[in-house]
Amino acid sequence: MSALQVGYPLVTVLVCLVDNQIYGVMIDSMAEYLAKQMKTKEYRSLCFNCLSQLVTSYLVRSKGALSSPHIAAWLDKYVKPVLASARKGGIPAQEQQEFVSNVADLHPDYCIGSIVPDLLASDSSEAQLIALRVLQLVVTSVPQDSAAGAEQRASLAKRSTALAAESGVNHLGRQMVQVGHTGCNKVCDIGHRVPASDKENQLNLHQNLCGP
Repeated sequence: MSALQVGYPLVTVLVCLVDNQIYGVMIDSMAEYLAKQMKTKEYRSLCFNCLSQLVTSYLVRSKGALSSPHIAAWLDKYVKPVLASARKGGIPAQEQQEFVSNVADLHPDYCIGSIVPDLLASDSSEAQLIALRVLQLVVTSVPQDSAAGAEQRASLAKRSTALAAESGVNHLGRQMVQVGHTGCNKVCDIGHRVPASDKENQLNLHQNLCGP
């Protein structure tokens, strides 16, 4: 194990733990450094995982101000370029999905409004699948035991389907946002709606979504 494999995660944890007085400066410096290091293929996965931890820390510590334009600007500066770099290779789809899912858990509005459209607009079927699975996560995570929860769930489902439709994967997107209501049988039907040119995605979709 190289010094970088130990050093980067250690410094990342220390940055996440500093007090509020220096947190802003430290996390900006660390995120910028790691984002630059991702350009080097052999460090890409390591830096990606460290950046995921930084983003999670930033959102947790900013929980009371998530509607602030400053938060969205910070995420735009680091999250979007990092995900674009990850799609160039070297980062497994599962790690990319975990990264996006963490953002969705902590800031669903930003995820649906900024990250998911980029993924759906990608030429990569893998990126589109990540986007749709995250949309499913967001929609199905809304509590159903209250009128407010039901209203929010319906609103998110509507936005999710609209995003998928705008990106040219409307049938897949529509089926995905209905998964929470209809279960695995509905997911299995998605494979028949995937474009015929995407044979690999069509073959593996059920397994990716529902497991072996």
